[in-house]
Amino acid sequence: MARATEKPTPPRTPPQPTTNEFEEWKNQASYHVINSNDPTILRLLGASKTKQYIAFYYYGGSSPRQLRQALVESVFRFSNSPHTYASAHCHLRGEKRIFRVDKISLA
Repeated sequence: MARATEKPTPPRTPPQPTTNEFEEWKNQASYHVINSNDPTILRLLGASKTKQYIAFYYYGGSSPRQLRQALVESVFRFSNSPHTYASAHCHLRGEKRIFRVDKISLA
């Protein structure tokens, strides 16, 4: 009895956001966080004020648990979101990135 040969299925790639989705995200109303009881947010705020690099592990993006060094520019929230974000120049990527604070673990 001959067995049917199975073709390997190609790896599934997740759908990529369209430019319009990014524009919509960037244009949301936001406000700066200036104080918090959260120790991670306090360290990020301190780093932004002193213009010093801060080291942390980031549990998001394409390389989870990657050690990052970043120069924090601002800490902010979107009006319609429960999450806090940090805008920073990432030394690893060599460009400005937005990090979700709850996915950061300070090094």
